[in-house]
Amino acid sequence: MHPEFEWLYEFSSKYFKSTGVHTNGGARSTEFWKTLGTISKEYSNAAVTFAIDGLQDTNHLYRRNVKWEKLMLNVQTYLDAGGVANWKYLVFDHNKHQVDEARELAKKLGFENFTAEISTRQPPLEEEIIKAKQVAKKIPEIEIKRAHQPNVVRRLKKDGFRSKINNNDNKKFAVVEDTNDNDNCISCRGIATHNMFLNPKGRIWPCCFLSEEYDTSIYWLEKREPWLAEYYRNDFNNLNNKSLEEIFTAPAWKEMTDAWSTKKHELRTCWKQCKNSKWKVSNTAIVSADRFKF
Repeated sequence: MHPEFEWLYEFSSKYFKSTGVHTNGGARSTEFWKTLGTISKEYSNAAVTFAIDGLQDTNHLYRRNVKWEKLMLNVQTYLDAGGVANWKYLVFDHNKHQVDEARELAKKLGFENFTAEISTRQPPLEEEIIKAKQVAKKIPEIEIKRAHQPNVVRRLKKDGFRSKINNNDNKKFAVVEDTNDNDNCISCRGIATHNMFLNPKGRIWPCCFLSEEYDTSIYWLEKREPWLAEYYRNDFNNLNNKSLEEIFTAPAWKEMTDAWSTKKHELRTCWKQCKNSKWKVSNTAIVSADRFKF
């Protein structure tokens, strides 16, 4: 988390219409959560959504390494300071019997809302985690690629992607490509919902997915979208030394957004996330939504 997050939270709460934070609630000090609660109380448009998927005996099965006692301490500190809080509960087989109990706990603690959603995501099996850790110890980090996991490739194939394995220097990397036929198109969620993503480096992207994909490493950017790398080096989307108008009218921005229809560049991440407006279809189904305060 950003070292000056409290300042960012207050700045956003003061100058923007609404400010929302999503968290598993398991980190930081009680002083941190007291500060956020105080800010939320002062600016009624600021709230924190705690992703808590179960109770003491089940939450950690999906929210890995979150300690229940620490989580509850942070939640109570935030609420005691006057913070507005929402509880978002993902329903799995292992915690579906606890939805009613969690709802009552949310009401008792002072949450403003409680929402239970059935998700298509599944927590990893314990044996899968142990096996992954054992493999990671034996293989250099450079060789570990998420897309090389067979289950990931299978899921992407179901969405109309094809995969191929390149064997270079005895290392295996999975390259996932879209089938980009003429019937497919990209409808950017960021553009459609009038949202942009500003990352900690000060870089503006249409969404967090592009930021994560292209802003992590210039080496990775050169591999995935070499045409964009030189623009990146020249800070085409750097808000530290460019205005928003300069960024949105830059040749690189136009070339990137035009490629959604011209298909001049691959833009794999865009095809994966926003192909045929797939972002409009949620991977969750809301089964319970309760508002405790009005």
